[in-house]
Amino acid sequence: MNRFKIFLGFSLILIGVGLTLNIVELRGGAEEPTGEEVNEEQILEPSPSVPDISLPGTTWRLILWGTPTELKRPLNRTEITANFTRNKITGSGSCNQYNTSYREENNRLTVSPVASTRKACSIDIMQQETAYLRALEGAESYAITDQRELRISFKTDEGVGVMIFTPQAIPAL
Repeated sequence: MNRFKIFLGFSLILIGVGLTLNIVELRGGAEEPTGEEVNEEQILEPSPSVPDISLPGTTWRLILWGTPTELKRPLNRTEITANFTRNKITGSGSCNQYNTSYREENNRLTVSPVASTRKACSIDIMQQETAYLRALEGAESYAITDQRELRISFKTDEGVGVMIFTPQAIPAL
């Protein structure tokens, strides 16, 4: 009988956790990136619960990028992040983890060549990651907007562009 009570109690706890996770997902589940082009007006403002932000000390998640007139979202089921510390950037390029150093002065941004892990992913994800890392290496300037977005302007052999990041939400416990 004691084993049955323990099993029943444990089962109820698991059901409660599952229901809680479903409620959280239904209330605040983030829209999944689609790889589609979007207009800048379609961007939602980041959550006001994010504390004051600065370039270093914040982990940023890429939400849009491309030419200033043709912005698109990262591919579905991928996440591109940039975590700035005092003079280093680390993050996920979609498939692999990367790191590099940077210099910042008066909103000018210079990024050193990037080093990354060598995991293989699908061709479209690898192409996205390569393009992102080239854009990051081509960073020229940045601004943190009143909407709490990080905008990095870059220049590559393909032309000029912008990457728009939002502070990455820290999951609730």
